[in-house]
Amino acid sequence: MRVAVVSTPRTCSSLMCSMFETKYKLKRINYISSCKDETSFLNVIRSFNDEEDFVVKITSTLLLECPSVITHLNFPWNIFDKIILTERTSIEEQYASWFLLSYSQNNGKRSSDEIYSYIKKILADGNINSKIKQKHLTHMARDINYYHQILKPYLLSQNLPTYIVTHELFQTLEYIDELNQLLNENFTYSDISKISKSSINYSKFIMETNLTQLIQNTNNE
Repeated sequence: MRVAVVSTPRTCSSLMCSMFETKYKLKRINYISSCKDETSFLNVIRSFNDEEDFVVKITSTLLLECPSVITHLNFPWNIFDKIILTERTSIEEQYASWFLLSYSQNNGKRSSDEIYSYIKKILADGNINSKIKQKHLTHMARDINYYHQILKPYLLSQNLPTYIVTHELFQTLEYIDELNQLLNENFTYSDISKISKSSINYSKFIMETNLTQLIQNTNNE
């Protein structure tokens, strides 16, 4: 089985990769994210044909990094048995989560547990000593808009085995049945080696930073 999990940052893509990896004992291909030039990109794409069972995460960022080499138009989507699109229902929460991830990493937090705890703490304390910079918003908007306006519509129009899973689904207590229905799978909770964290409420941060208006202004530029 070959599975591609397609996403923008700060969705449930890592959890989705982990579940397929665990259930089907798939090889997890991570090195595609480190490709920075034409030769390395093409070598990785060619290597896909030599692998029978693997799961790989493809981000909008990755497809935008080297457009002269790999784009959504020439990526070998047809080799995959399943293409899982992971996304957030709330775009504002995705921006907020992405910004606070970067903020946490800039303050020395590296592991997912550290980042999760740090974000919860600073949101509770209201102690965020950094404004959202326009260059960060522009970068986020580029990736998120590319996914929603170009990549996702393209994949859904190509008669490929494409499925959509929202980040919010994993914040519910009993999501396995709905997930299996969405993906035509039979996952059990024993297939979950990466435990989903409880949800984070970004509403106060979104309001205090006027994030909705900032996003709108960025998209109107």
